[in-house]
Amino acid sequence: MSKKKEQMRVMRRLLEEVWSDGNLSLLPELLHEDYVGHGTPHDMTLRGVSQYEQRVAVYKSLFPEIRFIVEDQFTSGDKVATRWSAHLQEDSEMARRDADSGEPITVSGISISRMQDGKIIEDWDTWDTLTLLESSSSPDVMEAITLSL
Repeated sequence: MSKKKEQMRVMRRLLEEVWSDGNLSLLPELLHEDYVGHGTPHDMTLRGVSQYEQRVAVYKSLFPEIRFIVEDQFTSGDKVATRWSAHLQEDSEMARRDADSGEPITVSGISISRMQDGKIIEDWDTWDTLTLLESSSSPDVMEAITLSL
């Protein structure tokens, strides 16, 4: 497998196997021990695998059926750009945008990940927080995210 394809594969596995499937045991394989993450919400910075694991755990506790789809990827040098969408399944109580209609929440985002030694050492994430803020679950979600950071 080419280096570029392997770099994209690491990010795809992070979204699909860690975030969607909840396999936190893969984090040491995918994230460098000196990992630094920059992103929304609140322009937070995560340092290390354990803080990243905490972030995933909080979101998975709120949205246990979250599913990430990689929409597009490309590489440049040691960086991978990934455009993704996250779909919150209809059977999750927190995944309801509108309590009456039950319309599910779908958010989109972009991650730019810098690779070192075949792992993500640094990334920058931005995503559609407005859709989440407009959802009926917003107060619970934002409180949980803020308290965990």
